[in-house]
Amino acid sequence: MKHLYTFSVTLLTIFLALPSLNFAQHQAEEQGPTLITSSHSTIEVASIADQMATGRFIQAQDKIKEFNPKKWGKNTFIPGKGLPVGNDPLYRPNKGPGQPLRSPLLTFQAASSGSTPTDPTGAVGPNHFVNAWNTAFRIWDKAGNPLTSEASLGTLFPGTMGDPIVFYDRYADRFLITEFFSNGFDVAICQGPDPVNDGWYVYRFNTNTFPDYPKFSVWSDGYYITANKDQNSASTSQVVFALERNKMLTGNPTIQMLGFPLTGVVTSGFYSPLGFNCNGPDLPPPGNAPIVYMQDDSWSGISNDHLKIWNINVNWTTPNSSTISAPQMINTTPFDGVFDGGSFSNLPQPSGYDIDALQATIMYMAQYRRFTGHNSAVFNFVVDLDGGDDYSGIRWYELRQTADGAPWSIYQEGTYAQPDGHSAFCGAMCMDANGNIALSYTTVSPTLYPSLRYTGRLASDPPGIMTFAEQVIYNGSQINPASRYGDYAQMTIDPLDDATFWAIGEAFSGGRKNYAGAFQLAPPELTANFNADVSTVCKGGSTNFNDLSQPAATSWNWSFPGASPASSTQQNPSGITYLNSGSYDVTLTVSNGSEVNTLTRNDYINVEDLIAGFSASATSLIVGNQVTFIDASACDPQTWNWTFEGGDPATYNGQIPPPITYNQTGSYDVSLVITKPGASDNISRSDYITVLPPVFTMQNGTITTCTGDFYDSGGANANYSSNENLVLTVMPQGNGNLLKVSFSAFNLENNYDKLYIYDGASVANNLLATLTGTTLPGTYTSSTGPLTFRFTSDNSLNRAGWEASFECMNTNMPPVVNFMASETTVALGETVQLTDLSTNLPTSWLWNITPPTFEYVSGSNGSSQNPAVIFTETGTYTVSLTASNVNGSNTYIKENYIQVLPFIYCTPAYSTGTGDGDYISLVQLNGMANSTGASASPYYTYFSNLSTDLIPGSAYTLTVSAG
Repeated sequence: MKHLYTFSVTLLTIFLALPSLNFAQHQAEEQGPTLITSSHSTIEVASIADQMATGRFIQAQDKIKEFNPKKWGKNTFIPGKGLPVGNDPLYRPNKGPGQPLRSPLLTFQAASSGSTPTDPTGAVGPNHFVNAWNTAFRIWDKAGNPLTSEASLGTLFPGTMGDPIVFYDRYADRFLITEFFSNGFDVAICQGPDPVNDGWYVYRFNTNTFPDYPKFSVWSDGYYITANKDQNSASTSQVVFALERNKMLTGNPTIQMLGFPLTGVVTSGFYSPLGFNCNGPDLPPPGNAPIVYMQDDSWSGISNDHLKIWNINVNWTTPNSSTISAPQMINTTPFDGVFDGGSFSNLPQPSGYDIDALQATIMYMAQYRRFTGHNSAVFNFVVDLDGGDDYSGIRWYELRQTADGAPWSIYQEGTYAQPDGHSAFCGAMCMDANGNIALSYTTVSPTLYPSLRYTGRLASDPPGIMTFAEQVIYNGSQINPASRYGDYAQMTIDPLDDATFWAIGEAFSGGRKNYAGAFQLAPPELTANFNADVSTVCKGGSTNFNDLSQPAATSWNWSFPGASPASSTQQNPSGITYLNSGSYDVTLTVSNGSEVNTLTRNDYINVEDLIAGFSASATSLIVGNQVTFIDASACDPQTWNWTFEGGDPATYNGQIPPPITYNQTGSYDVSLVITKPGASDNISRSDYITVLPPVFTMQNGTITTCTGDFYDSGGANANYSSNENLVLTVMPQGNGNLLKVSFSAFNLENNYDKLYIYDGASVANNLLATLTGTTLPGTYTSSTGPLTFRFTSDNSLNRAGWEASFECMNTNMPPVVNFMASETTVALGETVQLTDLSTNLPTSWLWNITPPTFEYVSGSNGSSQNPAVIFTETGTYTVSLTASNVNGSNTYIKENYIQVLPFIYCTPAYSTGTGDGDYISLVQLNGMANSTGASASPYYTYFSNLSTDLIPGSAYTLTVSAG
């Protein structure tokens, strides 16, 4: 008889200053973070408008393929287990068409793609709608007019991996666009409210394993992320993440990310929980960020259908004290969320494949809103309506809590069935300012192509019912040619009126398309709103005011203290004059005959003696070009003093400066000081001018440069061509310079297309390298000055080519020192590789590390260019490098650069079965535990050849089975 012995071993590999963490996994205990890390990289990306103006905008490239196949763990569905048997208890098959619902205010095609599925996502802001799909995104105005071309995700990110998410943070007035990559997330956050004309901060976060199917949400103390990650260990691995929102908004490069397990969660092998996403004018207080997931009693380990909710409390000052709670369990009316045993082919269409119902998924987003006396959250998932696995409806919920941090309870739940007997699935929900709930979804059947519809209910309607008649966003006209469908759909609400819903989903008509629709369930409440043409005016100057109230008002009463006139009943009063300097309130009261609303903007108008201002003909330009600056100052200044950091000339006195030339790449400030008798003012714009390197493509000829990006003949966006035979010589600018080329991407048809690099001004010089295939080449430096490139391609199979950059090493200058370490947080006894990154060709190196409790290894020493070291004591180490050549030396010091942590062996917790015949003993991961010897008995096996990569501070479960 064979017996099974399972050891669940929690392995804490390195003690990362987390003394309060408790890694024991029990449903009744809160947990600390299992991952504490920082952003892997942070970059600033120019605005989309600037990229289009300078030729750096990357057009989307459609790819006909299945994108990012779903990741499954162990399937825990048990046939015949669970309730209900037959019809869903909340299914109302004879439900009528419902009360009339308004037609959409707007519908438009937002994307077309050959990829399967398209992963539609989109969010609305005050002035824009931004959508994304697979590897691309686009920006629209709110009339459905495109403001950009279809942009590759590579416009923002270092790659185009997929599963993008777009969301709008109304509390910061910023759009965010995200994508996953093989080991984490890329997150781009707009630097201002305009996603076209404002730049972006782009962050990369590592998650240790692939975060499939990510979902993002906004909470007061962070951006929260869930993913279909570590499916078989979701209760112990880091599968929910929090990002340090406040720092991300300012471009701070030291963003922390915390990872948590979902203690006590059960999955079916594929799973998709959600964080609550904030809507409405008010954020919740920090803490208690909810994560929700369904638990189906058809799965092994679940005895009854219910919801689980976890609360995350982050502490960004002392992150190791952050926690995720034990789950709150909320019993639900029974549901059947399993189709076809968990497969991705479920719902019939008029012909072809059955479509993926998107089971085991809380559909994006779970929308949270605050009301007087309670907080609400709405979300949905697909259910089987009749037990036949081919007819679906949508189980939806409104949860409420009576106070912040209080338990959640079900206020209402319902199962929506499409009234004509078609399947409904892939739902998206949202709630407006009055508590009305909208539901958009896809509907399909053997007689209906996949189509996009919506319904809804008013807050005053009977609970659990979508009372409005179905309306159409888009009716499809062809089948889905594959089983995979959508993966995502999304609904957001217009932050201006808090009443207009914007939904996006996937349908088919001449291929895969994404369609967006905007609609209302009820007109918004009258809300006063206004702005001024200018809010800062000169003493004695005037401004005009504009009514922005929603919906349209019929009467207006303005109050302008300190101005002349001091009041007005016009809708858009003009010529309001302020005679004295100071700050002044403005009040508008509007009415539509039945409602009245008032808005006061305190200190809204600022009256000054002088107002400095300027603009530029361009804020982003290629090195060597000029910018014209235009004075926009007001109030009759008499002197102007300009400062142009990095410009030529660097200063100018006068109203109209000459064109300013920028000869070095970088970002530069511009400032202006103006005066007149008795008054002065100044304005300084940080990093206002961005000077970019030139762009060169492979061609026949000679160029002279010491900087620039270098591409194959296809440039940044296209492949090279067939039958090319090109020779390009690149000469360095200036005396004593040696040209260096560094490759950042490389993809040629292996052994057929080749790039040759020669050390000199012609192909007759020494051959440095012959490059082909996809191996990244690194860097090559001329010994004489110039480099010559020759490229040849055959008559087929063109690839993406290469991306490289030029710079010059100066043989007449001392080195400019820089270096890096392979790791900056390491375990005691772990090898660290130090790498010299100095320029200007150093010939000797001297490393200094303090305190001196370390050893050089691998034959290196303190004079090696790239030494390897092992630290012998824990603590923080300062590293410096002095590099020298015949022209001098230079030193660079990195204070507290490397942190060395103790290496802690763990004592595994384990459990065994009973019986005899098979035994397991002394399980070991190499390098983690000391050998203790093994019994000579044939019943014992010493496992000594297992190894894996383990992340410092993380917990792992190792299961070993006999037999």
